[in-house]
Amino acid sequence: FRMFHNYKATTAYLGISVIHEVVTKTENVLSALRVQSAPANEAVVEWLLEVKDQFDIWQEEMRDGLTNFSAYKTNLLDFISISKSCVKPSQRIKELNLIYFDYKNERSKRVVPAINKVVKSVLSINSLDKLELISKKVDSAIYLINADEDNYKAAQLVANNAPKSAIIVIFDKINKQVLLKLGRVGVNHTITNPIKGSDLKRELLTVTESHFSERRLFITNKKIHNFIKKLDPLPSTISQVTQICDDEDKHINDLVKVVKSDSIFSATVLQAANDPIYGLKKVATIDQAVSIFGKKTIKAFAMTQLKESLGKIDLEAYAIDEKIFSKVSALRLSLMLKWYSKVSISALNILTSTAILGNLGQLLLSKEIKEFNKIDEFKRLFESEQLDYAEAKLINTTTAYVTSDILKFWNLNSNIIDSIKYSENLHVAPLEIRNLCVANYIVYKLIDHRGVVAQELSEDILALLAQEGLDSYDLEKALAFVNEKLIE
Repeated sequence: FRMFHNYKATTAYLGISVIHEVVTKTENVLSALRVQSAPANEAVVEWLLEVKDQFDIWQEEMRDGLTNFSAYKTNLLDFISISKSCVKPSQRIKELNLIYFDYKNERSKRVVPAINKVVKSVLSINSLDKLELISKKVDSAIYLINADEDNYKAAQLVANNAPKSAIIVIFDKINKQVLLKLGRVGVNHTITNPIKGSDLKRELLTVTESHFSERRLFITNKKIHNFIKKLDPLPSTISQVTQICDDEDKHINDLVKVVKSDSIFSATVLQAANDPIYGLKKVATIDQAVSIFGKKTIKAFAMTQLKESLGKIDLEAYAIDEKIFSKVSALRLSLMLKWYSKVSISALNILTSTAILGNLGQLLLSKEIKEFNKIDEFKRLFESEQLDYAEAKLINTTTAYVTSDILKFWNLNSNIIDSIKYSENLHVAPLEIRNLCVANYIVYKLIDHRGVVAQELSEDILALLAQEGLDSYDLEKALAFVNEKLIE
């Protein structure tokens, strides 16, 4: 760090801009590493070695007496990004500026006062020329773009001029083509008109956490991101089931018709209805199964079909197979149903789905680990450490984050997405969904990725329950039920 700190001052004084850019970035990375508790992971070390290789080239050019030095490798500086603060997103957001771009002045008058309550200040502009001027001057802010047909053009302009900023784009309707187009310029945050205060606040907290929060390294995992972008749209059965289950006016008979229209899904529901883990009496028909399970649980079962959209399943890195993967989802759903039906029935609309989907990201991460020939190293890590630590150390992301990215691409309910994402980082979970994040955290901990069910509640979970004002009795009873059914 001290060496590069000196290099930065020297290259600035001598006006060697091409070297100064790399030196500055490297100093920042080394500074971040100094405050981390864990050792530098392999990807960071590999990047530092690439920097060294570039310096060897420049050193040879100096020895040859050159004064114009060669350009560094494309994307060398983009491989690692560093956030700027150690405070929580809810605190950090109050220090940030927001630029709101909207052609419609009347809409701006309604939206800006609401934003002003959350961030430090809001600058409202209504022309692309002004946006271009501002984005060239303000490189570390949140840009909120609501420009109708010019949304993509405006987002691309800001992404080019202010690469350190966070960009949220607002649409009347979002589809896969829109998301793909924005993804090409690095924009992955969207909401829809009319703007709901809760959705806007959540998205603002999300971009604050990803762009401006804890001082730590984020390694860009382009392969996983590109894989997600190539996924097929949400299967029609899942889409129809979700719409019916989320519509209070829709009758259970509407749901029965959709389930019956898909033979594979019908078989899944019937099989689940007769699985001892759910404690039901023998069920012979789809009508019976749907009526007994109800909308919330059928919606969760629909989510189990999502894994079919991710291609061939290979979970060797996690030392499990597809059967165990599905078993984990079923066990977590059973525990969540038994426990949270005593806590909050309404919350189960979200929690039944998160119980099923919590491990979805492992399907992609396992492929990535295998491709990099790191299976043995990964297994050693998660045997001695927590799984999310092993994932973060080796591939710089976690199951929860990848799962939330997949579900965001499929445009599922934001509470499902975010309560999974923040389940392993409760200290930054938005207050309005903290109860959901806590429920996910507990269920994921009690039933691990291999389907091993805890026999009793650990001290840390008991402490968390007490902190959240939750009675441990209901959870203990639900956990005992799951263990009992496993024995049967």
